[in-house]
Amino acid sequence: MEYQKANNNRPPKLTPFDQSVNVDELKKAGVRYFVKVAATKENEALFKKYSVAPDTMIVCAPNGDVLTGLNGAQLTQSNVSVMCKKFPALLASWESRKK
Repeated sequence: MEYQKANNNRPPKLTPFDQSVNVDELKKAGVRYFVKVAATKENEALFKKYSVAPDTMIVCAPNGDVLTGLNGAQLTQSNVSVMCKKFPALLASWESRKK
């Protein structure tokens, strides 16, 4: 809400994840929730918690553990596609460690 007020109700800049093909791949891979976080003062703690900078994508396990991620120039449609193909195995590995 604060971001909207400070930016005249404009959304954050577009990213590769604003394209339906990328979001569809994430869904097919089993990613249930997708959240786009604006780089604002209010979100600094969240960026710090996950040790990320703006223009970073991370995929987390249900408990918030980071499973994989891409940032900066790595954020391309082809890299997202590769990451999505690897995601089910990453999640299965995480689940087996939690048992």
